[in-house]
Amino acid sequence: MDDVDAICMARDVLVKLGLSSEVELRLNTLGDDESRAEYKSRLHEWLVPSMHELSEESRVRVASGDVLRVLDSKREEDRAVMNREGRPGMRESMNVASSVRKYILVAYFVRYYYLHLINL
Repeated sequence: MDDVDAICMARDVLVKLGLSSEVELRLNTLGDDESRAEYKSRLHEWLVPSMHELSEESRVRVASGDVLRVLDSKREEDRAVMNREGRPGMRESMNVASSVRKYILVAYFVRYYYLHLINL
C-alpha cells in the first residue's frame, strides 16, 4: 500500500506543522487498467459530439485518444463542456476489483487515521 503510506506520511507532516485542520483529503481513482480504458472510451464517446466547442488543445487531445487530459483543462470553453450534465463518471466505469480496492483504502484511512473523506 505505497499510496496509503505516502498519504499517511504527508498527513503526519501536516499534523506536526499544526496544519492538519486546514487540509481536506480528497481521494479519487481512475481504477485499474481495465477500468481506466472503459472510462476513456465512454468519455471519448461523450466528447466527440462537442468537439467543435472545445479548445484547439483539447480537440487535439480527444482526437489523439488522450481524453483524460481534457479533465485537467482550465480553459473556459473546455470547463463549460466538461461541466455539462450527462458527463460520464468514473464510478460507472470501475470494475469490481477497482471498486473494492478503493473502499479498502477508504476504510483504512477512516479507521486508522480518523480522516474525514469527501468526494468518494
